Amino acid sequence: MRIWCWILLALPTLLQAQVDSIYLAGAVPEVEGKVVFSREVTLSAIEPQTLMQKVDQWAETSKQGSALRELFRDEEKGQIAWGGEATLVFNRSTFYVDETDMSYRLVITCKDNGCEMLITGIRYLYHLAFKNDPERYTAEAWITDREALHRSGQKLNHLNGKFRIATIDYADQLFDEIEGSLAKQLLATHAAETPNASVAEPQAPVTTPVADKADPTPLPAVTTPAEQPQPTASEGGYTELAPGALPTTVARLAAQSRVMILTETGEPVGQVAWKGTGSLFGRTICTVDLSKADYEAWKPAGSSYLLHFFADEEEQPWLIIRCEKQGETAEESGITMIGEIKQIQMR
Repeated sequence: MRIWCWILLALPTLLQAQVDSIYLAGAVPEVEGKVVFSREVTLSAIEPQTLMQKVDQWAETSKQGSALRELFRDEEKGQIAWGGEATLVFNRSTFYVDETDMSYRLVITCKDNGCEMLITGIRYLYHLAFKNDPERYTAEAWITDREALHRSGQKLNHLNGKFRIATIDYADQLFDEIEGSLAKQLLATHAAETPNASVAEPQAPVTTPVADKADPTPLPAVTTPAEQPQPTASEGGYTELAPGALPTTVARLAAQSRVMILTETGEPVGQVAWKGTGSLFGRTICTVDLSKADYEAWKPAGSSYLLHFFADEEEQPWLIIRCEKQGETAEESGITMIGEIKQIQMR
């Protein structure tokens, strides 16, 4: 019991160290001397032309996508390029906002069963309060390992380090938004093409062996090349994934979802903040934050609970995770709960 207390107390520090390390060596990739952020996504059972239509739908409906300027389109190669602009805010106070304007190119190449996303051509226009003319930088001369890393390699330089952090975060958020939109559209298309799938609210996940369950039409897999979970038929129009780490695309979509925590019998407890998954002593865990009021009203007697993930304003969860509670820590803002993932169901 004592070792668990020490682990829970040290967890915030360990997580902070891990967050800092993602901005260090290798975090800004270079290709032939140019900074190029990239991500490849595998979306099975989809052709390039169909995928281009879904990319167009993201660009038309998303606030970020609608702000882009289309530069060129090659239908044969399945390639679309946009010019984009963003404001990166480093610090904000009552009298001053420390920020920079950033311009970039976004290129998406649609292929059989997937796409590649690139962000390159990054330039900054940095306005300083004590100078009339803004400072102009390129990513290659400002945020690379050579320019932004301290010589120790263990921390970032103060001035251009903040540019590096904000740019990495922006690229990840934009990729997450595009990937999440494509995943949602594929899920919606599958639901429309499967009229016999049940639309009733699912019961609490049960522990019946997977081999004994029914076999409805399976969902198309939505994964990255590095992760290929084997989905299994489940009940209520849901597909059961192997317990463990979430596929990358599913994890990114989960981070954009509204999350509710329920008791094992299906009684709602309240809304929670999803913090993501990790590994602890060989177990795949997930972490959520909930208010102290909800936790006190609940006071879980058992160790199992359910997490329901909702897309936008939908009333039926697209993802259900059953967890076994491993512990909790009290923070000023609420309670952080740590649970081992036991069952994953997705529709």
